[in-house]
Amino acid sequence: MNASVVLATRNRRESLAATLSALTALRHPPGLRWEVIVADNGSTDGTAELLTRKPPAGLDLRRVAQPQRGKSRALNATLGVARGDVIAFLDDDVRPAVDWLEQILRPFAKDRADAVTGAVRLAPDLIRPWMTATHRAWLADTETSGAGVGANLAIRREVLNAVPRFDPELGPGTLGLWEDTLFLAQLRAAGCRVVPAPDAVAEHHFDESRLARSAWLRHAAAQGRSEAYVAWHWKHAPDHRAIWREYALRFRLLGRRARRPRVGPAPAWELDLLTGIAFERQWRLERNRLRAYARHGLVKTAGRP
Repeated sequence: MNASVVLATRNRRESLAATLSALTALRHPPGLRWEVIVADNGSTDGTAELLTRKPPAGLDLRRVAQPQRGKSRALNATLGVARGDVIAFLDDDVRPAVDWLEQILRPFAKDRADAVTGAVRLAPDLIRPWMTATHRAWLADTETSGAGVGANLAIRREVLNAVPRFDPELGPGTLGLWEDTLFLAQLRAAGCRVVPAPDAVAEHHFDESRLARSAWLRHAAAQGRSEAYVAWHWKHAPDHRAIWREYALRFRLLGRRARRPRVGPAPAWELDLLTGIAFERQWRLERNRLRAYARHGLVKTAGRP
């Protein structure tokens, strides 16, 4: 077995450098051949120079340029060049534990897994007392959500015969989120065996600016937009009168903001209502489009982006 570790990055040079440094410390099974592929999604902060100079010791490192903005497009660019039997995905702001590669690969042999979801923990210095399960899950903490995330995910190459790519309309740079959520849902719909690997741990060292109120509000909007896209195009949810639901949610939001004190930059109840409002607004846009997938489909229909 050989492996490809792939990351997408955009203007996070220092964070990426720390992640690459963590990769140099990884243990790996004897005889394993593995490579690291970084998709540079139009960075302008010196990321290209970082990736084209002499790689850190022990890394077989390659850069793939994808100037068209969108994390999904960047990840898709790596799929065409990855040489591994297993393709493992990390984010550019996580630091894998020293045994991460061993742990993420083990279920492929032991459990005959088609895909493996690792664990993501928040860096201790970024945890705040006001954080609820919702806040932690939105920061990719799998300990509270129990869900698999693209920040720590591996697939057997053969699954790309069924689910060939991430949806380029989802993820950072486009609608904002859910590129990994849809991809995992499609793998399960294809009958793939998705196995958790709780001991394959990566620690999330996100930028502290993500704890600001403005960042939470943007995340809620992205959550609603992305969920609406998947609900219309992939789940084929029945149509409804989105404008009236949006008005009702806005009324509830105003009432709760007037009555309830705010704990932290954005309490979970506020984020939930803002997500619902964004969902209804995006729903009105998506319902005017032809559905991009057959119900629970694995590939987009002809002519879609």
